Amino acid sequence: MNRMIAVAVVALGLVGCSKKGPECSSVVAAVNPNTEKVKKATDNKSEKIEDTIKSLNDIAAASESAAADLAKLQLTVPEIQKFSTEYVALCKETAAAAREMAQALATTEAASKATDKAAKDGKQAGEKHDKACAAAAEDADNCKSFNAALAKIDLSKADASESVDAMAKVTFKNEAVKTEGATIVAAFKTHVKAVADSNAAQTKAESAEKKFKAISTKEDASIDTLNKFCQN
Repeated sequence: MNRMIAVAVVALGLVGCSKKGPECSSVVAAVNPNTEKVKKATDNKSEKIEDTIKSLNDIAAASESAAADLAKLQLTVPEIQKFSTEYVALCKETAAAAREMAQALATTEAASKATDKAAKDGKQAGEKHDKACAAAAEDADNCKSFNAALAKIDLSKADASESVDAMAKVTFKNEAVKTEGATIVAAFKTHVKAVADSNAAQTKAESAEKKFKAISTKEDASIDTLNKFCQN
């Protein structure tokens, strides 16, 4: 993720009397502490995926807290009520987008670990399978069919699962060959699923990032409007 949402701090010069000043002040008290928490989370420069996920969840929690704190205020000034309603909605959208991205990153990380394990398991099973095939004359033709199907698999293509299914249809007589063949098939299926999960998660992450950018623009505009109102 190249950019997290940057939540602007409400910095108000409170003047005037009646309800305007106190209500502007109460909004600042509700928004700023949570905004500082979001800023702290977005300032995280760690390259560790688990730290980024934690930061995103912290952003979500702080945004939800800001929404809850604002919603509790008893506001009567129409302009401030309007800001509060808009900002509560934006905070909730921020939280949802942050959690969506956190989940997407977690899924991507899990998929990466799954593909690594599948590759390791598949390689080990492949070596054992080759040895078992060499010693099982009764499965010579089956081993050739299996290896031919294996050679056609391209994990970068969308139809990779169909190629793996074709390999899985090859049957063996020898138990050792059968066992290692099944392990190879399972490893490839795990790999295919992990790639699909990772691609889907990447799409969600990109969608969440677009949401962040749109929300940030709206937040800036909303805060600017409130700043002008409260300073006049």
